[in-house]
Amino acid sequence: ATKREAHAKWALHKAMTSDEWYERSALLLAGILIRTGEYDAAVEVCDELLERGADEETVLLLRAHANPGTRRRYEEVLADADRILEIDPESTDALVPRTVALLGLGREEEASAGIDQLEDLQRDDSLGLHGSVGFCLARATFALEKGDRKLAGERYEFCLGHFPANAALVTDAVAFFDEEGRPERSLEIMQRALEEQPENHAYRVALAMGIHEGGDPER
Repeated sequence: ATKREAHAKWALHKAMTSDEWYERSALLLAGILIRTGEYDAAVEVCDELLERGADEETVLLLRAHANPGTRRRYEEVLADADRILEIDPESTDALVPRTVALLGLGREEEASAGIDQLEDLQRDDSLGLHGSVGFCLARATFALEKGDRKLAGERYEFCLGHFPANAALVTDAVAFFDEEGRPERSLEIMQRALEEQPENHAYRVALAMGIHEGGDPER
């Protein structure tokens, strides 16, 4: 609640040892792990939640958002998203990870249809997709896959304006601007992310390494 999520992890792990508090604590922990970029750990928590009979749709959605961060489990993401849609055919939340998975699997034509569907849904503010980092990132990734680097850059900047500390977004945006030959922009992105999450060890290390590579070891 105080947004000191790095410090909350230990307490949540301890709370998970209680049968009474296990599910609530595990769901909170999985969300924190996704936001701080610890995707494998988040998937492990989700797997255990499913084994212990937690609400399937809720946990599958968390896992569907965690697995894309690993950059290697797109088939699993697609399976989870499709299962969510079997449970609730009206679920719009499952469409974002499903589209990201299709992009990751190189199924661009299907991903394009998914992006179009999400664009249509986004126009209805009641769906909340305008506040989805997954949807925002999917649009940037799709532009990049289509070879439109100018549009991809614009979309990354738009996303960063709304979600400056999201681990998946920061990782992808830094990689993009490094490839564009703009390491100074990458450093700005990491600096902003660290300001948002000063306890995030991964951001601090990445920023220090980037500054050192830029020729300023003292800083």
